[in-house]
Amino acid sequence: MQSILGLGDTQAFSEVRTATLAPKQIVDAFEATAAANNLTAVGTPNLDIADSAAIAFDHTDGSRFIVVALGPKAFDKDLAPAKSSVPVGATVVVLVAFPPQK
Repeated sequence: MQSILGLGDTQAFSEVRTATLAPKQIVDAFEATAAANNLTAVGTPNLDIADSAAIAFDHTDGSRFIVVALGPKAFDKDLAPAKSSVPVGATVVVLVAFPPQK
């Protein structure tokens, strides 16, 4: 991590899951619960990948949380090399958290 991103071992945490919801539904679900979790949406970047959605949040403690959802069609063309690693019909959800920097 240090040589690639310049991050030490505890400067970023991530998790990958699969879901049956569409990418937009996943992003909308996180956005709907953001305020209750002290998160404020700060952007919904266009990933320029088919069947994808993303959203970034800032937490009141200074940390940042990012959700990237990649639907089944994202693996038809844009991410085709990874298609065999994804269950048929699944949406891949990548969650990344950056703790507050000291």
